[in-house]
Amino acid sequence: MPCFCFNTVGSTNQIAKEFIADGKVTDRAVIVARTQSQGRGRYDRRFVSPKGGIYLSYVTRVPDGSDFVGIGLYSALAVVRTLLTLAGDNRCDISVKWPNDVNVNGKKIAGILPESVEKDGERYVVVGIGVNLNTKPEDLSALSGIATSLYATTKKRYDLKNATAMLCVALCDVEDMYFGKFVEELKGEYVACCSTVGKTVTYSTADGGKAVGKAVDIDGDGTLIVDVCGKTDRVVWGEIVENA
Repeated sequence: MPCFCFNTVGSTNQIAKEFIADGKVTDRAVIVARTQSQGRGRYDRRFVSPKGGIYLSYVTRVPDGSDFVGIGLYSALAVVRTLLTLAGDNRCDISVKWPNDVNVNGKKIAGILPESVEKDGERYVVVGIGVNLNTKPEDLSALSGIATSLYATTKKRYDLKNATAMLCVALCDVEDMYFGKFVEELKGEYVACCSTVGKTVTYSTADGGKAVGKAVDIDGDGTLIVDVCGKTDRVVWGEIVENA
């Protein structure tokens, strides 16, 4: 799998989309940077990207006729698998807040931004991932109440190149399972580590209002299934608030 490595970029997702447009990427590839100056999360929020983190965009071409909606959601499993391996015996509660925020001990450690691109009739998925690996606590001081790093959690430093390679392999494995029709297996693994399922959640409805219900399951395509006073609602994507 081609790997394009940079010291600093604006955004690895932007580089990935430019490479697709220019024909430099035609199948699987990954773009990696030490830092980003314009890292983005969902809803165009700024994603802080200091040295010590993993910042990459995983690119894959969607097989003809295949659904690709769940790739961004299930990519969180690749991050979870990598963090579990790196943490080893260090006690860490690693979970996913639907749809794809990865948390450690209740604080965000990784964010994922999936985007789709079309080029000459071919569909590509770009999955941007930022993981706070060796990030110093002082570099997250503005987000100290909601963000953390694996270093801050375990007090250990990690080989950044090795960890990045592990994550890339895990992303390939998840993609192979997804397009190989093993979605039920991915769903089971996702639900097992999802902090949202079983909690009361507040979410935005299709008409722009707010609703409250109990998250009871995840559909195969990543849709959150919510029970609202005995009626089922399907939340395809969006911002939710977990309530214990």
